[in-house]
Amino acid sequence: MKQHRIFFQALSALLCLVLCTQLTACGQKDTFSPASGKRYDNSLITEVLSEEGTFTDEYDQDWDYSYHIPQLEADTPDAEKINAQIMTVYGDDVRSSLVDAAVPKMPETYYESVSWQSHWNESLLSLSIKAQSWGGIMTDYQVYHFDFASGKQLTNTQLLDRFEIDEDNFIAALRRAAAQSFDSIYAPWDTPGLSPDSENFGSMCIELASMRAWTIAEENYELDTLLFYLDGDNSFTAFHPVGSVAGADWYYREMSGQIVLSEWADGKAPRSDYSFVSAVLTGEGASVRFTRHEDGMFDSEEYRPYVGFSYNTDYPIAACYGEYQDIFVGTFGNGMAPYVFLLTKGGTVEYADIFGGFDNGFLCSGGPLYGLHDIARFENGEREGGYEEGYQTVYAVDQNGDRYDLAGRITPMANAMPFPVTGDWYAEVRHGVDGGGSYTSSYFLSFSKNGFTSIENFMEDMEDLSIDYGGYCTYLGMTEQGMIYLFNLYNSNGDVRDGTFLLDFYDSENDLLRVIPVSGVNLFDAAESGSTTFVRAYG
Repeated sequence: MKQHRIFFQALSALLCLVLCTQLTACGQKDTFSPASGKRYDNSLITEVLSEEGTFTDEYDQDWDYSYHIPQLEADTPDAEKINAQIMTVYGDDVRSSLVDAAVPKMPETYYESVSWQSHWNESLLSLSIKAQSWGGIMTDYQVYHFDFASGKQLTNTQLLDRFEIDEDNFIAALRRAAAQSFDSIYAPWDTPGLSPDSENFGSMCIELASMRAWTIAEENYELDTLLFYLDGDNSFTAFHPVGSVAGADWYYREMSGQIVLSEWADGKAPRSDYSFVSAVLTGEGASVRFTRHEDGMFDSEEYRPYVGFSYNTDYPIAACYGEYQDIFVGTFGNGMAPYVFLLTKGGTVEYADIFGGFDNGFLCSGGPLYGLHDIARFENGEREGGYEEGYQTVYAVDQNGDRYDLAGRITPMANAMPFPVTGDWYAEVRHGVDGGGSYTSSYFLSFSKNGFTSIENFMEDMEDLSIDYGGYCTYLGMTEQGMIYLFNLYNSNGDVRDGTFLLDFYDSENDLLRVIPVSGVNLFDAAESGSTTFVRAYG
């Protein structure tokens, strides 16, 4: 797994020195083990290197440095291994910095500060180390778990087992915390481009959605690579990668979470009803339910055959990661398309396309509607102005009573493709045939930022002939596997190929894109539960 880092604003020299000094001592807890009669505290941790000071570079700028490198006072192979690992990561860099600080020149090293915190649970120590680069731009973390009673280092799996915490429940809680960390910054982001009046609104929103999809991607949640410690009472603190607009594509962010269901798990949760569609908050997010209802304008029996729902069945909405205070069901347009809207405790809005999800095999959240904040409630209404004036819509109403048309925020984002996906891609696929044998075909796949998609399919030994399809993709939502798009493609003969696929662009920096079929036409003949890997094509 790649190393990830988090962005912090540069700290003043004095504040940095004070913080590092505080962090060195922070976390000490006097713990006594009745079973062994021993006391476990920070006396079992020493510092192999402890230096603080100031130097002046060749431009007469002063720089503070603060280095506190911990070592475990235990004579066991695992303790020696942890001590060696710490010195491998930080020792050479810090020593070089101290040598370079003796001359009026900026050190050609990485870290300006290294500090540590201890987190005790009887004989178990979780030692977290924080290292900041010069200027405080980048921050690295390491976490080590060591049991002084046994003299053994614990893996993350062993740590969870010790506290009887289920791995899947922990991963779900961490993913929820990471999504909330991202959303707290970008969901209410009040920047000029995040307005439906801007021509860049859709592209900006889909870029933010792609960074959120990267943040929750399953590749970021391999248990033995995670950096965290347990606080007790099913709570934890983690240092986890989160997508970012500024600087690098992602940084570490410190976050805390609870490995428990939400307050709405007891069934006394907010709910919303619109004709035959109901939605309710749950312990894990939200769900929808359908009841038989005859209505000339919105009749359940008219929609059930092609949407594919059953009556009186709870359908969870995947990828709902926020802390919610209210839920609302409303419809858009002349076709009466129902959506669920989730109001977070932070006053931001998330959404899910109900029929779009059901009709295409995956009901999931589309994530936040970016640029909205201080929202207090929702209300149904009609669109004002434009060619859709008078059509049904839903308004978010803020604390000042100002209303925001949500249809005008969903459509531009839905009709856009994120930068990691746009461009040209190539794959070769081996196809089996009935009765045995196989053949190879080549696919050229192209995505435009406005959602236009084209596919050229060349078959083996028929390079002069191709099957070409083109059309548009529409964003539906995201899961830990990627972003879900509805596609509707056609060729010159009028043949139509439609369905949905997941786009996994986690390795797009390495020029790789995975396309995972969800429903409808399996465009690239992927195996059941499989995918097709494309390589970016240049030139």
